[in-house]
Amino acid sequence: MKNKALSILLSAVILLSAVLRFVPVEAASVENAFDVEITARETVFVGDTLKVSFTFHNITKPLSGVEFVFVFDRGIFEPVITDNADDEMNAFIKQSPSEYWEQSCNYNVENGYYLRFGTDNIADENLLKTSADLVIEVPLLVKATGNSTLSVPTADIMGFDVDPMVIYSGQGDTLALTSSTTDGKYTVDMSVINSIERGKPAELIVTITNNRDDIGLIAVEFKLYFDSNVKPVITQNDNGQMDAFISSSPASSWEQICSFDDTYGLYNIRLAALGAGTVAEEILMTGESITLTIPFVVTGNSGSTCTFTATSESCYAVNNVTKVVTGQGGSASFVILQGSNISLVNGSDKIIYDSGDLSYMSGFPAGTTIENLLSEFTNSGLVVKDGNGVIISSGICKNGYTVNLYSGEVLLDSITVVIEGDVSCDGEVTAKDYLYIKRAFLGTMTLNEIQLQAAYLKESTTITAATYLKIKRHVLGTYNLYD
Repeated sequence: MKNKALSILLSAVILLSAVLRFVPVEAASVENAFDVEITARETVFVGDTLKVSFTFHNITKPLSGVEFVFVFDRGIFEPVITDNADDEMNAFIKQSPSEYWEQSCNYNVENGYYLRFGTDNIADENLLKTSADLVIEVPLLVKATGNSTLSVPTADIMGFDVDPMVIYSGQGDTLALTSSTTDGKYTVDMSVINSIERGKPAELIVTITNNRDDIGLIAVEFKLYFDSNVKPVITQNDNGQMDAFISSSPASSWEQICSFDDTYGLYNIRLAALGAGTVAEEILMTGESITLTIPFVVTGNSGSTCTFTATSESCYAVNNVTKVVTGQGGSASFVILQGSNISLVNGSDKIIYDSGDLSYMSGFPAGTTIENLLSEFTNSGLVVKDGNGVIISSGICKNGYTVNLYSGEVLLDSITVVIEGDVSCDGEVTAKDYLYIKRAFLGTMTLNEIQLQAAYLKESTTITAATYLKIKRHVLGTYNLYD
């Protein structure tokens, strides 16, 4: 149920800010404490339900609430949700900083939507701080053709501090749209997790929907472009590997003839009903959809945005009288986050494992440089330290060095590097190392845990006479530890 206290609080703040605008409070003390960005398909068709998204960027102050007006051409668009008596507008909130965020919205025929979102739980973790924290989505029905503009007027934007008497201003946005009745018999919609960690897998959800061909479609084709911030997982299709893309289709009976184009960084998506229109249940009719799930690995730097696009120029379909019709493309983007764990690049042969209270990473030969060490990770901003905690930015990596991931001053993750054979922790494998091994084997020397990890060769967990002989022969040049 809608938090009535929140509604009353927001209303009180609005009233106070209007009545006391000449009183020296902190209202609007920070110019443009945040920006509102509108996103939606820029070309739509009569009968479409247009999903208009609002995100919040360039946030300079943690916010406990935001308010803005959403204006649109009511001659072209019709609001889908106009009543909020039973909290119907809760559906507008697609993502929020915490479960404590609620809405106090209303619709006015003359002025559009008054959109208010916030929380009265002002704990730090509940505040709006980043562009990934709050996503609002308002559906509109396209009822007429023409050019129009969606807008959030700057004059009607407010952001609320944890102190309800402190009100900040914001920057609005506009988006020009064209609605049409020609072509575009279907749309390619896309969605991804709104924000995702670097080095982690991502799944692009592609939905072929909004079919407006009453005859029904029996084949669909489009090009799916993506940028260098992601790497495709499936690139071969000679044995039907891309069958895995199809998550759902009419009667679960569509097949794919897809391909990956490495030169241009795109997938050629081609789908068809198995019966080529001879089986009624397989035909993609109005109201039905096809869903694809396409896996990627995020490789871009944290803070950057990755975008997927299906161009309208490449969207074609064949209906059940074998007439070619066109479709409407789409796009989806997400912001890449740093993540809280150190992650290896895709395809790395290095191994991260735990032993005791520490995490280790093995697979590095003696002579590995700091540059080569860091190239094995997806994370940016990693800090390498020696055994005394001194930052090391260049040179040769030594056994026992640590790779550290920070968020500001807070250590998120740390991994200790194991240089196989470097028992003396000087970055080399020399006579000193096999003497250490010999003495440890004879019981005249005790190795610490980090030294032991370097002495455990090829996943062994004990020191034996063979350990001593392998390292000695490596030093003499008759054996290679790393082959």
